[in-house]
Amino acid sequence: MELRLWSFFYLTLHNYYLLTNTEQTVFRADPHAKAVFLRPKRANAFFVEEILEGNLERECYEETCNKEEAREVFEDDRKTDPCGNLRVLSEDSKWRTMNQNEPICPQGKCPWQVSFVDKSGDVICQGVILGKRSILTTAACMTTGENITLVIGNSNEKINASRVTRRTVHSRYSSGSPDDNLAFLELEEPISLGLGTIQLCLPEKDFSENILMKSGKEAVVVGGANKPSYLSLDVCHSKLNLSFALTNKMFCMEEQEAEGTVQQRLKHKKKECDLLAGSPVATVEGNTAFLTGLFLSQSDCSQGLVFTKVSRYLPWIRKLLLSTEADMVREKLYF
Repeated sequence: MELRLWSFFYLTLHNYYLLTNTEQTVFRADPHAKAVFLRPKRANAFFVEEILEGNLERECYEETCNKEEAREVFEDDRKTDPCGNLRVLSEDSKWRTMNQNEPICPQGKCPWQVSFVDKSGDVICQGVILGKRSILTTAACMTTGENITLVIGNSNEKINASRVTRRTVHSRYSSGSPDDNLAFLELEEPISLGLGTIQLCLPEKDFSENILMKSGKEAVVVGGANKPSYLSLDVCHSKLNLSFALTNKMFCMEEQEAEGTVQQRLKHKKKECDLLAGSPVATVEGNTAFLTGLFLSQSDCSQGLVFTKVSRYLPWIRKLLLSTEADMVREKLYF
């Protein structure tokens, strides 16, 4: 018993010595700590952030860049969401969100479409607005010649094909083939976006394929197809009798059976088959419209509605879009 007491007493003295005579500390001194962890001070360290004018670089560098931070900078919903924003101008000249029952594409004409019109006044193919100077269409549409007029959105704005400064056809496209049938156009002058003319949004790949293009989900197609819905690739193979191989860079849709008599349904079927090469299809999520595909020129409507899957070409499209719209981006960031 006495030995145990002496042992306990010795250990207590030893621990006390270690605690009071060592120079090691848990926390490093201030100069050493700052040499390890460097944290720049905020630009608004001595001011209330909300008082200062918004700066996109500061908001998105110091904080997680999201819609809320961008909204603080632009102080305008249309600048925050420049693409696919389904809004209309009310009687008091203020922008408002579209009502659920309002037609997005009245008479089959969508605010994001581009119609390629020949000298006879016939629409020969379609495209979609992706930016003020950017249009996406099919590569097959590029064989139509120079004497073409581009009719933009639902407005009366017209652009002669000679005002297209750059045409970029996908490098893997082969004439007559449905594969990689895409072309990107850069305009010399910017499109006037606003009432009746908007640019479609490009979604992220996973969001597009898993949410926007979910089997059975309805979409909007230029040309007035009756509430077309997406089909899975397996259903496409089993339902459609195509004259070409359906790849994972394509998708198909079917429209709801039109109501009415046999003659009325046949008439609607003919209208559906008026879809032209490059006719865009979009999915509306909330109040935003996202581009998912372009109608294939080789596709016969009687075989089904087959589209190029835009999500598989996003890196190619975004690279061209960034280059074309660079001036617009700089203007938003710094002015």
